[in-house]
Amino acid sequence: MVDPGFISYCERQTRDGTPKIRRLAEVSVCILKLSQQLPIVDGVPVESVIIELYPGYQDQKAGLRNIKSQGPSRAFLTSTTVDQINLTRLKERQSKLLEITVSMGLILLQEGKYAAALVAAKQYLVLVADIFGTNSLELIPAYILIAETSIGLNKLREAEQQLQKANWVVMRNENDETIDYVKQGLYRVLGLLHAAKGNKDEAIRLFSEQIFYSSQLKGTESIQAASGYFNLANTLDGKQVKNSLYLKVLECWLEIVNSNELETITQAEIYESAKILQDLAKQISSFSAEESDDHLLCLAVINKYMRYMNLPDHEIYKEQATNIIQQHNIDNNQVNELLSY
Repeated sequence: MVDPGFISYCERQTRDGTPKIRRLAEVSVCILKLSQQLPIVDGVPVESVIIELYPGYQDQKAGLRNIKSQGPSRAFLTSTTVDQINLTRLKERQSKLLEITVSMGLILLQEGKYAAALVAAKQYLVLVADIFGTNSLELIPAYILIAETSIGLNKLREAEQQLQKANWVVMRNENDETIDYVKQGLYRVLGLLHAAKGNKDEAIRLFSEQIFYSSQLKGTESIQAASGYFNLANTLDGKQVKNSLYLKVLECWLEIVNSNELETITQAEIYESAKILQDLAKQISSFSAEESDDHLLCLAVINKYMRYMNLPDHEIYKEQATNIIQQHNIDNNQVNELLSY
């Protein structure tokens, strides 16, 4: 349980300091309250991360109210130097809180806890705007996370509004070298929105755009392209074309887990890819026997991917594949190699 005294301390900080310091405290309060649903993120207690941002609270608990934990004396520093020190420390605090906030939002989204994920996503936007400014492409993942959680809550109008804001930022940064990567992510969620609204043709067009920009960026077998194929498969009619696209996703991932592409995967893609692979296994099992090569390869890919990313529950998929192999006396070197990771 979160220390209520610490929450009260952070709430008092929301009334002091510069606007950015107050907003930092407001985000801290929100994330502390959310941590009652998700107390540990990436193996680290959320409360302990936030407590590190407020050394004054530790001093207060230790009865050191009159001792300032600000390091060396600033008596001989100019006001400009002091301001620069304060700004640097603020950015460090913002960055640490941003990291835990993003992880929390993505995990809650993957777990289907959309209301809680939306709270985290909105705090993500507050922090990233304070750190990078309101016209930065760094805002796009935050808008996307808000939109995706809103779709999960069937708040389609709110999702649309967030994506319109994201599109405006993209238009202001068309010459940025990362624009293709940003666009493929934006088209993905725009496609999800139109699919949720029942606009199937528009969703198919948008997922095709996702695949196009992903292919331009990293090739037709990349993580981002595989996401597009999966989204297309979920949207298109016709069992044969759907199944062929699901197998295309598996084909991509058989290459991905044996390449160095995972070294550059983003935080959002880690959780999105885990969800895609888990859903892919269900889809493949619906049209292939459990002992089929395709099904076993999918389970083995999930095992290797989740182990590599240090995600929980990877052993479930290894155990499932191992049981099938033993029951049917199967010898598949490719599956065995993936399971041995």
